Amino acid sequence: MEWRAGDAPLIELAALYDWLPEESATKSAQAGDEKGRRWSEREWMAAAQITYLQTVISILWVGLRLKGRPPKAAPVQVPVYARPEPTAEEKHKQAVHAARVAALRKFSPSYQPPADTPPD
Repeated sequence: MEWRAGDAPLIELAALYDWLPEESATKSAQAGDEKGRRWSEREWMAAAQITYLQTVISILWVGLRLKGRPPKAAPVQVPVYARPEPTAEEKHKQAVHAARVAALRKFSPSYQPPADTPPD
């Protein structure tokens, strides 16, 4: 990367972005994390294990016929991420992209035209 010129090729920037962990600030902001912190895979796995263990304890409590009521099991509250609403420009880009994909699919070997349209 050429640091002196201040320019970096887009391919290198894309590679650097791909190497960022999922809980990084950049990927968190793009995923809609407003709190500024995203859970890592380790935290997701720990939350899942806690929830599963609580379920197993409840089942064993009933299955082993222990006295009293089984303990209340509440699943771990996971963070909720809000995706930002797409702007008009982003919606336009998505529509243009969908039109291009539809046009290119006509040349696919597996393309079957709809039955109600006449052939070109």
